[in-house]
Amino acid sequence: MIKSAELKEYTVDKVLTGQLTVEEAASDIISASTIRRAVKQVKEQGQVKEHVKSTGRPQKLTDEAKQYLLAYLKQQPATYQDELVEIVSQYFNIQVSQSTISRFLASEGYTFKKMSRRDATRDEFLRLDYIINIAQYSPDQLVFADESHVNQRTNMRPYGWSKRGQRAIEYRIMLRGERYSLLPALTVNGIIAPWAFHGSVTSALFLMWIKDHLLPDMNPFPGPCSVLVLDNCRTHKKDEIRQAVEDAGCKLIFLPPYSPDFNPIEMAFAAIKKKLKRQPATHVYDLIRVCYDAVTPQHAAAYFRGAGYENMGRAEPLRELR
Repeated sequence: MIKSAELKEYTVDKVLTGQLTVEEAASDIISASTIRRAVKQVKEQGQVKEHVKSTGRPQKLTDEAKQYLLAYLKQQPATYQDELVEIVSQYFNIQVSQSTISRFLASEGYTFKKMSRRDATRDEFLRLDYIINIAQYSPDQLVFADESHVNQRTNMRPYGWSKRGQRAIEYRIMLRGERYSLLPALTVNGIIAPWAFHGSVTSALFLMWIKDHLLPDMNPFPGPCSVLVLDNCRTHKKDEIRQAVEDAGCKLIFLPPYSPDFNPIEMAFAAIKKKLKRQPATHVYDLIRVCYDAVTPQHAAAYFRGAGYENMGRAEPLRELR
């Protein structure tokens, strides 16, 4: 029996040599449109492209794989998309196409742009010092806190359906300048002490949140949720904040500069903002609800792993030397 590829080649040869027209060569076995495509392939590529049978729908990226990729790109922003495909395959045993990676990055607002460069030698020493220090604590002792900001545009979905050639238009009241701040903390078991309010975070408001909302949900060291980790934002580095944390019997640690990849709450914020596009917030209480909905205990554990917090020890208080 003649294979379809052989029949294509035979038919194309007849058409290209002028022995048959496309219409004369067409039959119940091979259509005119198939012949035209094959002729075009020979003219452009020199051969008939063999049909490759689909092996099924490509696998989707899991939430854990997505958060790992986002954390990885913060550390290695020059990675190519085909390299990300290999990373997903190697670490998560998921086979995805490069177009899947491309769509995911676009949905997260990532674009491939010219990078600025800086000397990271000094930062690397600080990062190494942090790694050595933080390794003495177990993941269940760590609490990561930070602030994020949302507005009406955070709720907006960038894409919508419409007929071909027509714009996709959504009519809504456009509220400009309505800025809300979100202050949650992330543990390996999920979100704790979320607080949302209208306006921006100041040192005084951050201190109030620490005292009235966060510390009551923490425990004295070395218990679970007893080590607070913050970034180097000026709002966080007030003496009153350290005093409040230490008065509660907890420890305070700061992340090294330019190290968002060490902060799992960054991945939580990405999940929260993505959730807001499906569950738009009309009140500050909605923001708090979305925090819990978007970041489950399973997600939180994945974010911790993605930032490198696993297989760590549990620190105990040092005994006083006699």
